[in-house]
Amino acid sequence: MNEALITIIIPTKDRPAVFNRTIAAALAAAEKANAEIIVVNDSKTAEPILPENDGRIRLVNNPKSGVAAARNLGESLARTPLLLFVDDDIVFEATHLEYTLNFLKQQPNNCLNLNWEYPPELIAACQKTAFGRFMIANQLVSLKGWRRGEPWFDELFEVPSGASCFLGITRSNFLRCEGYNEAFPHSGFEDFEFNSRMKKNGIKIFIEPNQTVLHNEVDKLDLRVWLKRNYHGANTIRIGFDMGYTQFENKTRGLKKFAYTILSPLEPFIFRAVNLIPNTKMFDGISFKGIHLLLGINIFKGYFRK
Repeated sequence: MNEALITIIIPTKDRPAVFNRTIAAALAAAEKANAEIIVVNDSKTAEPILPENDGRIRLVNNPKSGVAAARNLGESLARTPLLLFVDDDIVFEATHLEYTLNFLKQQPNNCLNLNWEYPPELIAACQKTAFGRFMIANQLVSLKGWRRGEPWFDELFEVPSGASCFLGITRSNFLRCEGYNEAFPHSGFEDFEFNSRMKKNGIKIFIEPNQTVLHNEVDKLDLRVWLKRNYHGANTIRIGFDMGYTQFENKTRGLKKFAYTILSPLEPFIFRAVNLIPNTKMFDGISFKGIHLLLGINIFKGYFRK
């Protein structure tokens, strides 16, 4: 094999089944490409299982904690001029890797996100539960849905901010931006903060809508897990606000703030009540209202956590 051109960096933490599908896909995708793979284990209790005697993969344990530190560690060990950051629940193919390589060769001063969608079998699973139907109704099962309200085009287009779940960037640009800020204990805001430094360095972010990877969040389609993620996400946003990003001020005021203050201790009872609602589409309207209430409580608690 020729000298590698791109390093695929995959942080992972305690998601063996999901990670196994991702690493199998990454190895298959890298078969015809000059790619090395660095897996950064962020768990302190277990290590992912990797194929033996495959010189394309290196496994390292993150001595720190958090996805930002894991990504930075992966970059520090890379041997190539090009980087591809991939979350441990992203499944991609050789065509996606080839497109990313060509993009970075042709536009080395810019970076790339590919489109993503939930796998068909995950959509089918979503349709069987009230929470899953809530995810579909609120367009949370695709990148296009997550960007609702923002322009979406049918060909490569520039965006004001991107995501690191599948991010192609040259190593020189990554270093020019000084990597990810490791002050964030959980994932979410580190992407925005890194994006802001890319903008300051004149690095543009593009999405290719016609190249679609699969976002295999099969282990996160649980209401309790989802609420916890939003709690942590709100907490990282508060850290960003405290760092000076004033546009992320939580403006919950007056009666609404009072209501959340009163309801927050009652969250376990509200959660149980939502779970008692019959799992039929006839009752989805009631279920969705309960889920929205639980979401608001968790964002409030995460943001105003002392």
